[in-house]
Amino acid sequence: MVTDPLHRDTVTFTLPGKPVMNQDGEPSTTASTVRVPGCNVQPVVAMGDDTFLAQVTQNRYRLNSPPGVHLSELGITPDSIATWRGNDYSISGEIGEWYPGDGMLEHSEIYLVRGGG
Repeated sequence: MVTDPLHRDTVTFTLPGKPVMNQDGEPSTTASTVRVPGCNVQPVVAMGDDTFLAQVTQNRYRLNSPPGVHLSELGITPDSIATWRGNDYSISGEIGEWYPGDGMLEHSEIYLVRGGG
């Protein structure tokens, strides 16, 4: 039974790791994942960019975190990768954190763009 039909998506974030030296003395990066259930992901008007050869369109989505969950407190940064419904998305711009005075609508908001940044 779905109690909140708007917050029913689960998004997994891959957090970029810091470079560390491996056993061969070569830098390698470590990454971790954070799973966030209860997100609301909705399409936003496509973002277009006219280039010399053609118009490039990127599909964008707005992600609202579950009420009371702030993505930055989970370690998610603008260079994290979001995986939703089997597709990878880059975070476009900064993470918006909402802290209203009554505390009822606290949440994060980000924009996702399909593919690389």
